[in-house]
Amino acid sequence: MTRITRIFLDLDGVLADWASSAIRLHDHDPISILAAWPAGTCDLADVLGMSGNAMWRPIDAAGAAFWAELVPLPWMRELYHACTTVAPTTILTAPSKHRSAASGKTAWLQRHFGWDFRDYLIGPDKASCARRGAVLIDDRDDGCKAFEAEGGHAIVFPQPWNSEHALVPEIDREGPVCYVRGKLYAIEAQLELEE
Repeated sequence: MTRITRIFLDLDGVLADWASSAIRLHDHDPISILAAWPAGTCDLADVLGMSGNAMWRPIDAAGAAFWAELVPLPWMRELYHACTTVAPTTILTAPSKHRSAASGKTAWLQRHFGWDFRDYLIGPDKASCARRGAVLIDDRDDGCKAFEAEGGHAIVFPQPWNSEHALVPEIDREGPVCYVRGKLYAIEAQLELEE
């Protein structure tokens, strides 16, 4: 029986609240920006009406501390645990272009999962991990599409900035863990049918 053999779980936007921290750095209220987010607009710079360089400048200036101090999303531990009950789970996160991102992300992972936590990969090419039985859970549509194009399966984690934005209210009611479990079971059923 073919099963899910590995889950790759994104960090920013799935386990950690990157958007609120980035919005605060630009002296905006995250609650009001997120509530008025234009559905499906993926780039925070567009939402804030600025260039990408202007948006990244204060994040890069904050250095590793920006990434290390991201607030975990309320479901972080439960979602990670739910994934580990289905298959071995690896945190797969892309760094920004600034040299401090990788060290800040590593510090965040060790802070929240323990100093000896090592089941993570940091790199921009998430699709290189794709294969039959591998599932990516990510908040970026383009990353999910690339993963599927390389033979893996993907779950777009609903956020205002992706194609599943209409499901955000449902996720708020039902919980993201329930949503992800349902998607994982559907992928397992599909894998069984394809045998």
